[in-house]
Amino acid sequence: MKKKFLITVFSLVCVLVCVFTLVACGIPNQPSSTHTHLWSHTYEYNDTHHWRICEESGCDITDNSQKDGYAEHDYSRGDCICYKPYSEHLHIWSQEYVTSETYHWYKCTVPLCTEKNENAKHNFVNGKCVCGLSSSLKYKLNADKESYSITSIGTINDKNITIPSEYDGKPVTSIGREAFRECKNIESVVVPESVSVIDDSAFYGCTNLKTINIPNGVKEIAASAFSNCSALTNIELPDSVTKISTGAFTACSSLQAIDLPESLTNIGILAFSRCSSLTSIVVPNNVVLENSAFATCSALKEITICDDVTGVGSTTFRECPIEKATIPASVMQNIYTTVQTTIKTIIISSGESIGYSAFAGLTKLESITISKSVTSIGAGAFVGCSKLTNIIYNGTQDEWNAISKTNWDVGFSTEYVIHCTDGDIAKEN
Repeated sequence: MKKKFLITVFSLVCVLVCVFTLVACGIPNQPSSTHTHLWSHTYEYNDTHHWRICEESGCDITDNSQKDGYAEHDYSRGDCICYKPYSEHLHIWSQEYVTSETYHWYKCTVPLCTEKNENAKHNFVNGKCVCGLSSSLKYKLNADKESYSITSIGTINDKNITIPSEYDGKPVTSIGREAFRECKNIESVVVPESVSVIDDSAFYGCTNLKTINIPNGVKEIAASAFSNCSALTNIELPDSVTKISTGAFTACSSLQAIDLPESLTNIGILAFSRCSSLTSIVVPNNVVLENSAFATCSALKEITICDDVTGVGSTTFRECPIEKATIPASVMQNIYTTVQTTIKTIIISSGESIGYSAFAGLTKLESITISKSVTSIGAGAFVGCSKLTNIIYNGTQDEWNAISKTNWDVGFSTEYVIHCTDGDIAKEN
């Protein structure tokens, strides 16, 4: 009897031990009060949450609320605490420089992030490194994660700036929007060949900037990029440039000349307006000229507009004192109001028709050259041209006589001579 009783008690104890063991290991929906979980040192995660698992043998927790550290990802300070990669990492830079034997930089304080900011060689002044002084341009990693843009001048006080072609081992490809806006101390800038973008207002208001190179590979001079650079005397545009955007060189009052590349297809609104030292301009073939592109260029006396240029209107050269114009025949009526009181010499370079009263009332016109491509001249084309004495025709006398020109010289107020390639034709009485 005593032996049977001991067996019964022992069996009961075993059952109770098993029950408590199962409860402690996290049977679903059963609270754990005595089991001490052995949590993993690293986090598990999915797209939205992270947690640590219990590594105790037989402990299988399926209730998320019972998992250690179970929570939604929080990217407010860069990477999530579980170190799940975040596509738009928010760097938190150290307040002090980290240095090596030859370099200095700001480190990212977000766990596991190895990015560096303003990584540059030491700049020694009197034997002491002045960290950041020679490389304090501000940079931004571009969306491609493979290149940088310059965002501002930072703390540089130098008059002459050389932009590096690389930063932190990656190419510098862009000068960002307003990066050097109103930096009045700058006198010269050297831009590396790696740069392909000069963004809106990048050098706006740099009133002491005298020289800057535009590297081959830049396709567009963006809106207001050099607006109000009043000390800029000349600039060379590479063959890669296809567009000069709105106000790109507005009020560059010292700009005396600019060679526009054959690659150019568009000159924007007010692109060269108020360039008061610009004396001449050649607009190459196939360019679209927007409204007021050269408006109020108060020294612009000579223009050449090549064939197939479109968009030329009455405001393109508004308030420009043009004295000599080399233009297609079709452009004359578009700029007539602009040149009416100033024009002295006109060269018609192409086109077939000179319209009715095309040059009427140009009281200062002294000479006109007509292309042999012209086949008709409208009635009264030169009415009131009181100073016109010479008409130069780039063809023979027979070709001149073959031009349709009924009443073309009605109201001609002076004696004139037609100078042909094989002789002259005097005005008929």
